[in-house]
Amino acid sequence: MQIKIVAKPVFWFAPGPEIVAVLIKMAELHYDGECKSASKVGGFLFGWRNATSFDPSTGVSSEWRELDVALKICENWTFLPTDEAAKALTFSKEIRTAMQKSIDEFHHILFTVGV
Repeated sequence: MQIKIVAKPVFWFAPGPEIVAVLIKMAELHYDGECKSASKVGGFLFGWRNATSFDPSTGVSSEWRELDVALKICENWTFLPTDEAAKALTFSKEIRTAMQKSIDEFHHILFTVGV
């Protein structure tokens, strides 16, 4: 029998209240229900807002799925003022880079054990 050992990445970062506010704004106007719910009570953006509202340097943790939804939300940047759109696009680029790096690193971790 072979057993595959895998890991599930958790991302830790400090988004700051400005980018969280932009993400919530885009999420609330998004066509997709999952994106909209991210900004509501119980959604991950709601949690990010709570975490960063008291201390802007507070970090948050997210799993792959939440960041994937955040990237989908960022596709809704076209109606934003220029400064907010720039923040959304920068955030999107940084998150994509972090996710790609995690894929590269996890290729080194993934292995199979023969029992």
